[in-house]
Amino acid sequence: IATQIEGVARDPKIDAASVHTGTVEGVKAILAGTTLIMVVTKADADIEGVAVDTLSYLLESRVRSAVQDYRDARSTPRLLRAGLLAVGATMAYLAAIGLTLWSSRRIGRKVERSVLSNVRTVGIQSFALLRAERISVVVLALLKLLRVVAFVSLTLAWLVFLLGLFPWSARVGHGLLDAALEPLAVVGKSALAAAPNLIFL
Repeated sequence: IATQIEGVARDPKIDAASVHTGTVEGVKAILAGTTLIMVVTKADADIEGVAVDTLSYLLESRVRSAVQDYRDARSTPRLLRAGLLAVGATMAYLAAIGLTLWSSRRIGRKVERSVLSNVRTVGIQSFALLRAERISVVVLALLKLLRVVAFVSLTLAWLVFLLGLFPWSARVGHGLLDAALEPLAVVGKSALAAAPNLIFL
């Protein structure tokens, strides 16, 4: 059925308004002009709990909307708008990556200096049970992990948004999001799990 609807939508000679309910060999059917899209049987209507005529007119409306939506998504104004949004999103993505890199490095230097200063004092008072180098390594490692998570999240969001702008790639974008969420969640949980250990140290 989806293939039939797409075929009708691709054919510029078929008007979306020509989608109607008719009868083919005594069975209710949805047609676009003379092109058969689907038949509507009593079994289908029974599953939905409505009369055949009611289901037929409902499906007619849905098919007509699907055909029009398919064409609207591929119209020149919609594609031009998508292209402009893609350029804007890419610029925002690059700016966010640059800002994340700059801020993470700056925060890393400040945290490292602060940790080194504080731990020297704690070390003297606690007979040097903790070494500043160890704390510094843990802090910097956590910051690098968070930076990686930020980069991956930004890149994923950019790609999903970019792919979703165009009808030919929207399905790929949804698949990419589903495939990436699970490992991304694992990385995020690892970062959160490391935080209490750092605070304890």
